[in-house]
Amino acid sequence: MAPQPALLDVAACANGNPRLIVELLEGLREEGRISPDGELVRVTPGRLPARVQAAVAGLLRQLSRESAQLLRVGTVLGRTFQLSQAAAMLGTSTAALLPALDETLTTGVLRLTDEGVTFQQPLLWRAVFEAIPPSVRSTLHEEARRLVPGHDLPARDLASLGRQGAARAKPGSAADDGAGVTGALATLLGSGYVESALLLARSALNGPLPRGEAATLRRVVLDLVMVGTGGAPDGFGPVGAEQARAAVDRLHDGGPEARRAAATALAGLRWSEGRVGEALRSGAAAVGQPVTPDTAAERAYPRVAHARRLICAGEPDAARALVARVLADTPAGPLAVFGPAAGLVRAEAHVRAGELAEAEHAAREVLAVLDAREAAAAGGRPPCRRGPCPRCAGWRCAAGTPRAPRRSSRGCGSSGRR
Repeated sequence: MAPQPALLDVAACANGNPRLIVELLEGLREEGRISPDGELVRVTPGRLPARVQAAVAGLLRQLSRESAQLLRVGTVLGRTFQLSQAAAMLGTSTAALLPALDETLTTGVLRLTDEGVTFQQPLLWRAVFEAIPPSVRSTLHEEARRLVPGHDLPARDLASLGRQGAARAKPGSAADDGAGVTGALATLLGSGYVESALLLARSALNGPLPRGEAATLRRVVLDLVMVGTGGAPDGFGPVGAEQARAAVDRLHDGGPEARRAAATALAGLRWSEGRVGEALRSGAAAVGQPVTPDTAAERAYPRVAHARRLICAGEPDAARALVARVLADTPAGPLAVFGPAAGLVRAEAHVRAGELAEAEHAAREVLAVLDAREAAAAGGRPPCRRGPCPRCAGWRCAAGTPRAPRRSSRGCGSSGRR
């Protein structure tokens, strides 16, 4: 028997979740709430079938206590709610809820949208709401009404709930858009919550992750740390807790610095996902943030990172112009960190433009800077770096000191050096 419209509306509450659909229809059938012609029988419209309630109760038992509490409070705040609102009701901070948010995103119960945190399935939203004891539910409702006037509670009528869910859906949007850790990061960064994004990424990296996602998260954290602290971690290795905390402290007051960090990290995240246009727009936004004399150093890394993406996108001239600004505007201290990187990006831009002689010159300038730095560290003696001899195809030290003569048919005619 073909299902009738009201029953289809009820099934829409599961938002395509196979298990919820099966439990819902089996529960309605067992309780005699489907008529012989396939229509919904509105016997007790304010109560979900026991099978659905049992399935959701089992899900809540699998989650941590903090995640279950987040879901219970969230159901009272509405289908879509703000994490800060849930934190206020739970008497904690937004940052403290990030592990619970991560868990609920991973399990597919919640997802992040432009409006806030949303229950994926209206059916689950209603089921969690019904699982709260009526007396507790009433108290939570009063608190939520003071915090969010006009918030919506899950509809009592299942068919109405399904129609509401269909009306809220955005046609053409991917079902999993915004789900998972990287989706959560993108939403937080795009909304300017840089501290929360940094804490969420660090929390996620402490647990098991697919190799590709872990690598992406490490790059995003590195972007945030480098912009937030105005310098690079030693050796560009794994980001430590102290460096991440320093970035959080630096970005705490928000403003242009936090927006620059958010846009830089979002550009890297979008680039790793293959969203080239969005990555370039975010990178341009990072570069365009205003600076003050006290924050001039923070311009360097976003510019270098954006210049590399411009090269890959086939815009070497724009990349060279950006690198020139890095070399001209960056103070001496940060320039010691980012100058060589900027020089290599400029060399790469010359290569992409087919200007090989200019590319070699730019690369040699970088090598000269690094040689001088190594010489200073070694007490003044220049390091011995092998490079091409200008007089022949042989070799000499980059510092200009000839190596010991060797017998070779490839040496210069006059010196025999190689």
